[in-house]
Amino acid sequence: MTSFLASSQPPPPLPGFVSVGGAGGAFLTDTHSLLPYEDILVTSDCTKGPAEQISAFLPQQESKWKKAFCSWRDNGLYQALEVLASDNEDGSGGNRMAQVLLNTYHSLNNIAGRFYPHYLLTPPELCEKYSIADNWANSVVRYISWHPIHNWLAIARQDDSIEVKSVLREGHSCVLKDSKQVGATCLQWRPHFQAMLAVGTETGIALWSIDGGVLQSRLASSLLRFDRYPGHVPVTSLTFSPDGHLLVSACPANSIMLVWDVSLGVATPLQRIGGGGVSLVSWSPDGLRVFAAMPTPMFRLWECNKWSCEKWSNLSGRCIAASWSPAGDYLLFAMERDHFVYYVHCDRSGQASSTFSGNAVKCADLSPHCFESSGPACDTQVGGWIQSMAWDSSGERLAVIFTRDSPGYDLVAILHTNLRTGVEVIPGGFLRGQEGEAPVCVDFKVTSEGQRVLATAWTSGRISLTPMQDGWHATSTQSLLTQIDKTHLYSLPTTD
Repeated sequence: MTSFLASSQPPPPLPGFVSVGGAGGAFLTDTHSLLPYEDILVTSDCTKGPAEQISAFLPQQESKWKKAFCSWRDNGLYQALEVLASDNEDGSGGNRMAQVLLNTYHSLNNIAGRFYPHYLLTPPELCEKYSIADNWANSVVRYISWHPIHNWLAIARQDDSIEVKSVLREGHSCVLKDSKQVGATCLQWRPHFQAMLAVGTETGIALWSIDGGVLQSRLASSLLRFDRYPGHVPVTSLTFSPDGHLLVSACPANSIMLVWDVSLGVATPLQRIGGGGVSLVSWSPDGLRVFAAMPTPMFRLWECNKWSCEKWSNLSGRCIAASWSPAGDYLLFAMERDHFVYYVHCDRSGQASSTFSGNAVKCADLSPHCFESSGPACDTQVGGWIQSMAWDSSGERLAVIFTRDSPGYDLVAILHTNLRTGVEVIPGGFLRGQEGEAPVCVDFKVTSEGQRVLATAWTSGRISLTPMQDGWHATSTQSLLTQIDKTHLYSLPTTD
């Protein structure tokens, strides 16, 4: 299928104008948002950690073996050896043996690093490289995720806390924070279990319970469990099975993909040779497949009945973004330092296939393009390298964010998708934030009132909520125009 070009998109809003809504085949912009959805602002003050508190309990002396065991359980073999090697108890040769093993570990790790350079990175560096947020370390907001039922938005903040905010109506919120929850990289709500949130971090997986029974007054929360697996840190991606009973976690420094029984907290490791780790996972909505991307130019499609897998290799780069269609029969993905969106078709038996003899099909070309201005305004650059993307639950809209070194880094590209005959991508337009802002991450939501809303986290800490009307044609534009003054309208090309 022929892919469309970024140049066929309608021009983006002029600098100084903020996108506030989409109606049918049009996007509306203004110098400020006049829609009923208020922005969420995460300020720099919110991301400052609490003042250091003095414990009421005296520190407890632990043996070096207990310290080493706790380090192995929480952070893996390397940290355990470091604890033993740094211990200088008299009359013990354990530290000398640990030092020998640690040196051996460094030598083997350096050899492995020649094949997989990311093995030499520290956990924060791995989070920076494999998180969906560009410039993760300095982002005020690192990840956002809508609750599948309630109008709740989970926000991963720079201070290692998670804010769950009831938006669009109530406005209540709660903050999830624990000393073990360090460096949040991803968020996933558990399906069919009301209000359970999984948080992937530098040190493991935090499972939180949100009490929605007190929604009218406040949101209450509690940490149910913090799951760790030796050597499986940091966790950079999580995905629940559609029934909510299983959770898959990914670590780019560990070739094992873990399948957790959420109720029991027990993990089953799945491993295949090659790839150098797992950086991104996504469970298909039909429950038949799990997509697993490697830190190398390779990904696997796991079949969930027998847990066999099909390897896709010889890619132009590592896969950095992936989204499933609502029925789970199409997978969209993008690769590092690439302008294209590709798709793979999967039949109902769980086997993957594509139109062109096993090759993924290009469906969108977002190469850089310059919209020239005939007026006093400057020319506008759009497109570039893809950083992340999100597909709405109806399979009608795809939002794409670009890397910091791309011409269109400060815009969100909105594409319309048609799944009636394969994957057809239709130009949609661009969303622009306030002056000096660039998008960090996006997530679609169909609210309890049936309204489609795109949440966009910006580098300033602002989270905008952009309503999207159904349909591709500009038939419902006037109803949205009545809520907005002095708007600039950017229409889409209509389709037959």
